[in-house]
Amino acid sequence: MDNLTHGHTSSGRLQLSKLETLEDHIYQALLRRVNLDITDISSRFTAWDDESSLHPLLNFKAQAIHHINVQGLTYSSFRNHSGNSFVLFQVPTVPDQSSTRTARQVQEVFMHERVTADGSSMQESFFVVKEYRSLSPAHSHLDPFEAIEHLDAKLYYNYFTDDAHVLQLSNIVSHFSSFIYIPNGIEEHCIVVRSLDRLCGFILKWIIAQC
Repeated sequence: MDNLTHGHTSSGRLQLSKLETLEDHIYQALLRRVNLDITDISSRFTAWDDESSLHPLLNFKAQAIHHINVQGLTYSSFRNHSGNSFVLFQVPTVPDQSSTRTARQVQEVFMHERVTADGSSMQESFFVVKEYRSLSPAHSHLDPFEAIEHLDAKLYYNYFTDDAHVLQLSNIVSHFSSFIYIPNGIEEHCIVVRSLDRLCGFILKWIIAQC
């Protein structure tokens, strides 16, 4: 695997010898992701095996990479560096509507190239992620952290939802720190997620206030 030092690649960074076929569920998630930002229906991608389609076909191969470095921050898959795989993502559900911030763990990182409707080639990095399951309505009121001002922390169950998702660098909010425990009233393992973006800013403000 290779490393990447910024979000979008320049021409020629992908290596043909290292391209691998994406698993079908990841390919379908990638297809949904790239189409989400395309408002012109005629320019949206279709699956590679849909030979009768007049839409651009989405490449089914990609190159796996170890991690991505962006402005001094590193984002990795869990198996390559667990700490760098805990990431908060801001994820839109449909174009031009509000997005939802969720805690996720990066499972894979890959580079992908696609040819758009106007014939231009675009290489981009993507993350295969799994989402931590939010507390149920029966347990959500037992989260002692979410209501604490400036803490920017939230409680999740310490297991994932069923589906893997494909996300982009533009979806990243920050890394998060975490710890796992069994809260009173829930009686199963949960994970406390605390944004490192807010934490760093809060610490900096505190340091300045002491000067």
